[in-house]
Amino acid sequence: MRKIDVEPVFGQIKHNRQFHRFSLRGLSKNTVEWGLICAAHNLIKWTLKLNQRSKEPQIRR
Repeated sequence: MRKIDVEPVFGQIKHNRQFHRFSLRGLSKNTVEWGLICAAHNLIKWTLKLNQRSKEPQIRR
């Protein structure tokens, strides 16, 4: 079994979303900010996947 590598996600968030530093101070506020960034990243991926799926031709049986 291959090891799962999570580093590309951090690179995508830093480069594609232009996230380079936290704008709030404090661990609890940074935790909330990071959660929002991750949620936005996952929602964008989910939306792109749904759009790709809706453009595929439907096979009727």
